[in-house]
Amino acid sequence: MGVLDWKGGYVPKAAGAAIASYILSDVAAKLIWKNISKRPPEDFGRKFAQRWLPHHHEIGSSMFVIGALGHTKGWSPLAVGAGLGMVGSDFADWVKQESRIFTPQRDLADLFNVRALNDTYCLTSYDIPDWVPREWQYEFIAHLLQKIVTEPTFNSKTLEWIPAGRDHPAVIAQARKIVSDAGLDGRNKPAVAKAVQQWVQNNIRYVYDTRGRDIYVHPYRMLEWKTGDCDCHSLLVSSLLESLGISTVLVMVGQVRPEVFNHILAGAVIDNQIIPLETTIKAPFGWQPQYLRRAIIRIP
Repeated sequence: MGVLDWKGGYVPKAAGAAIASYILSDVAAKLIWKNISKRPPEDFGRKFAQRWLPHHHEIGSSMFVIGALGHTKGWSPLAVGAGLGMVGSDFADWVKQESRIFTPQRDLADLFNVRALNDTYCLTSYDIPDWVPREWQYEFIAHLLQKIVTEPTFNSKTLEWIPAGRDHPAVIAQARKIVSDAGLDGRNKPAVAKAVQQWVQNNIRYVYDTRGRDIYVHPYRMLEWKTGDCDCHSLLVSSLLESLGISTVLVMVGQVRPEVFNHILAGAVIDNQIIPLETTIKAPFGWQPQYLRRAIIRIP
């Protein structure tokens, strides 16, 4: 708006408002988060801030639209400038975030800080939308994998709620059968984790996903189909162990380029140590592939 009517003095007003808004919104967001981040993870204020602080560009976009609609009003250049400033501030944060995420450093471990999303997903397959930017995509994937293991999912075709992977009766029954058939004491967690790894290696075949798509299959479906790729293997291993009281993580690794995760495997958390459980090949207990970068997805 300032450019269209630069003779009216809009340019300096809009520029000044943009600069002031950029500084104020950026500083305010950082100060608010610095204070709220000290609260425990389950605190409502922290969850709310974690969900909405990164999206203050939405407020800026709204101010830009309001200013444009009211272009004949004296306050319109200020609204437009403030909106541009807030959007610019958010864009700058994205640039900083990108440089942190796509770092070339070797052996960098990321702990994904997954926020709650109010979505439900079809039971059998879980597709990552093509339009999700890569920075969001990995966080989206991390949340989605957690959700399949730990929360009920909604079958939009049958309109039924399906138990979480670790709570599904078929998964629990198979996990206990593995322990029984191996003649193990369930309190021997390393032995149980190894038995689960070997059972999945011997009974679940590896298949590629449909070309150009990432499909995430519910663990109970994996027990029926007995085929899946690395993420499906990992979801099944995690759910089987979680149903037996063993904490797990999912480990995404970038083996070719550090900015791209191309493989995932489950890990058992025993005595505060992560024991990798590769099942897509006949890997030994505790073996993990070489990687340039990895991300740990904790299963709550």
